[in-house]
Amino acid sequence: MTCRLTGTIPSVGKYIDFLDISNNSLTGELPTTVFKNARMTTVNLSNNKLSGSIKGSFVTGFDSIGRIYLNNNRLTGIIPTQMAELDYIDLSGNDLHGSIPLNVLTSTSIESLNLAGNRLSGTLPSEACVFAANGATCDLSGNKYVHCITEINLIILYVVCMIFILISS
Repeated sequence: MTCRLTGTIPSVGKYIDFLDISNNSLTGELPTTVFKNARMTTVNLSNNKLSGSIKGSFVTGFDSIGRIYLNNNRLTGIIPTQMAELDYIDLSGNDLHGSIPLNVLTSTSIESLNLAGNRLSGTLPSEACVFAANGATCDLSGNKYVHCITEINLIILYVVCMIFILISS
């Protein structure tokens, strides 16, 4: 929602379930206490000018958060392991680096993971195949991964996905 907001993220009451202050000009770092004890299920801060790293306490400060959209900001640093607790994660279009935490790739709760357009690098572990086989969507395009999926892992992924489709039908 575009409201032409500027400045830092304002304090939010604990009775708000859904927060969308995307498409504004909010600046500064992600707060670790502004959302303390909030019962929000969705936070959308995408398309702002937020900077700094994503602290694990930012994610764990919510009681029931499931969806977080921080895409198209100026966030840096690594992806915190606490992200594995979420359902939908969009961190695309930032300047995150390092590798994806293993517990994020093996999480059974994540349904959608978008990390496109960052500076993530290294070798993508085979656990990424398990992640995709669980029916989750994952976009890692525009990063610097090498040897992403070997031919044998691709065959295994195909077989597991086909089994998942048959079971789900």
